[in-house]
Amino acid sequence: MARMPLEICSEIFTRCLPPTPDMRAALRPSHVCRRWNDIALATPSLWTAITDRSAPFSAYPALL
Repeated sequence: MARMPLEICSEIFTRCLPPTPDMRAALRPSHVCRRWNDIALATPSLWTAITDRSAPFSAYPALL
């Protein structure tokens, strides 16, 4: 993975997310090493599906 292009790594990280991603799932790649941290933080698709679990699901439309 050290020589793999950043775009490929980013795509792998995104495709490995569970169907209902949460903050912990998005953060996992960033904890492996410095390079993976940089890639994960620079991958917007990892950060577009973060949910607020402090509010019940039925309250989401009102929060938006």
